[in-house]
Amino acid sequence: MSEIESQLSSFRLAQDKEEAVLREKWKAREKALWDRIESVIRLEEGKVAARLEAERQKREAEEKMKREEEMKRRLEEERKKAEEERQKAEEEKKKKDEDEKRKREEEEAKRKQEEERIKNEKLSAEADARSKLGFRTASQDWADAREGILGVKTNLIAGVKAVKELKSEWNKYRRQITPKVGQVTNDEASIQRVSTELVQLLKPNPPHPHPVYSALCYSLAKAILLQAETEVTAEKRSAIPLARVTFNLLTTLVDVFPTMLWTKIVQRVGGWGIPCIIPDVDVDGRAWSTGEKKSGRGGEKEKWRIMGYRIGQSSGNGEFETQAEYSTRVSGIMRVYWELIKVQLMFPNRAPSDGPFTVPRYWMWFTRLLEERPLLETAVGAELIYTALEVMGAEAADIWGLQWIKLLRLIYDGTTVGIFGQENKFIGGDSAEGKAAKARVRMEVERIVTGQKKS
Repeated sequence: MSEIESQLSSFRLAQDKEEAVLREKWKAREKALWDRIESVIRLEEGKVAARLEAERQKREAEEKMKREEEMKRRLEEERKKAEEERQKAEEEKKKKDEDEKRKREEEEAKRKQEEERIKNEKLSAEADARSKLGFRTASQDWADAREGILGVKTNLIAGVKAVKELKSEWNKYRRQITPKVGQVTNDEASIQRVSTELVQLLKPNPPHPHPVYSALCYSLAKAILLQAETEVTAEKRSAIPLARVTFNLLTTLVDVFPTMLWTKIVQRVGGWGIPCIIPDVDVDGRAWSTGEKKSGRGGEKEKWRIMGYRIGQSSGNGEFETQAEYSTRVSGIMRVYWELIKVQLMFPNRAPSDGPFTVPRYWMWFTRLLEERPLLETAVGAELIYTALEVMGAEAADIWGLQWIKLLRLIYDGTTVGIFGQENKFIGGDSAEGKAAKARVRMEVERIVTGQKKS
């Protein structure tokens, strides 16, 4: 029994060992199986999570896109609405501006008509008095000057050119005029020498035939003004000796030269020498031409030429000069003109008693300009007022006293308050050139009134 129990015990031990080994193997197998199951589960869970994440991201992207599209749609609607409101506001503003502009134009037209009516009534009422005193209106003076230049061109110059001997003599002497005019300098000896030589050219012994003499006076006037346009615009002080020489010629060649010089001034500067607004028709009632020039008068933009505009120096296509070029050139001529008036204060015994080169013309020029508001509102008008004041404004105060100060007050108000007290309507207008000229006018008036000397 002991042996049997011993063997049974050995069997049980062996069986226990085998069971233990089998249990370990089973546990290991079971663990491996669960590990595989769990890894598969984790893998599936990862796939599911990835799919869910992808779906979530896709859903969020779709929602974001929808929100953005909705936002874009709202913004576009708001933009369209704002644009419609803006356009509507602009249209309303434009309509309002057009209505206001039309109203202003109507008021301006009525004001101009009223001013023109008052002016015409005043001229009509003063017509008899002017006729008795020998006074003329600006329009009449301009018409006389215009008729004068037409007569010179169509009769005098054409007549001289038609006769070979007269044309030869005219050409011979007129070629000597321009160089001599260009030789004048600001010293007494030069002024007297050039004046004497020019007089000798026009009045030799024996004298020229009268048509040649008249044509040479015309050429002399033209040379002086061309010199003013070139040299005086570059250096203001050169106007003084040129005016001195011109004064000597005016007081020596008294029969023809003054008329030629005046008509030439009006031709080169337009209505500013008078001053007046150029009418819509010529002195013979002919409307200004706008077509191609064929012969004689006429040509494209004829009225611009009559107003004093010339082909621009920098223009390569034959266009008229710019406003700045025109203003500078006209200012140079008018500076010589005012210096010529001022010279007479130095030599009162030699001064002409009547005509466009007398001292009272200075006062007349200002009073006429102040009556033409359209001219006052131009940059050229402001520049010419400044030029005239700079040359002779202080001397005018000595001549006309309180009356001149009152006139200066009107001019000063036109640069600060407004022309005749009307706001936003200043001397010189709204252009940059006009504003600069307006400032110079204001400072010049202040200088004259305070009695400061010009440096």
